[in-house]
Amino acid sequence: MRTCGKRHSLSPAAVLVLLVLGAGCSTLPPPLPGRPEGDAAARRQVRRLAVVGFLVRYDFGPDMDLFTVFSPGTRYQLVPESMFACFADELGTSPCFELVLPVKVKEDSFYRSMKIEPDPRSRLRSTCPAGYRKLRPTDEYDYRGLCRSLAADGLILFEFSYSTFSSMFTRSARIHAADLLALSSDGTVLYQRDDFGQTSGSQYFAEYAWLRRKTMAQDIHCLEVALRSVARDFVLAFAPR
Repeated sequence: MRTCGKRHSLSPAAVLVLLVLGAGCSTLPPPLPGRPEGDAAARRQVRRLAVVGFLVRYDFGPDMDLFTVFSPGTRYQLVPESMFACFADELGTSPCFELVLPVKVKEDSFYRSMKIEPDPRSRLRSTCPAGYRKLRPTDEYDYRGLCRSLAADGLILFEFSYSTFSSMFTRSARIHAADLLALSSDGTVLYQRDDFGQTSGSQYFAEYAWLRRKTMAQDIHCLEVALRSVARDFVLAFAPR
């Protein structure tokens, strides 16, 4: 066995850095527990799906100005925009169904004028991607007419809250109180998870570790890790078994 002829000692700070780097800079989110509800046979018939609802809820204090908080340049709007793009991108990787382009949903005249109960204009403490409507999985609306207008076999609706956390070296995010639903044009539930949560796992950021800075870029990265995990669960449900 070969041994080094000279041994070097490390400072406590250097040992700490090596431990953090060697122990894994990030942890993967756990798989969502169990299986989602839904008709597996109906899922196999689906070829084209459209995301028509992506609603993010916020628990604001009483002093928050709700008329300006969701303007285009604010944190509360930029983060959901990034999360939606990530979610749609991951769904688009499925070999089992095609995703209607979000721009087609936004521009669809039926979608833009469709009556929804209860009235989504009352949802001041929530936001959605620009051009989308504040449509919840539990709302009543003409899903058959919307499927026809979008030439889709089914619709996807996602509603959730989120939070972010920081420690000395890591950031993490959690999607919580989430409801994800997909239903076919005849109303059959294809996929459903109610009131679930998903974490991003601990994400390490070397460039900010010592300063413990908290940035929007970190939050978006962590949230996207959690969102991709949720989207992969959805995609996997539609894969042949």
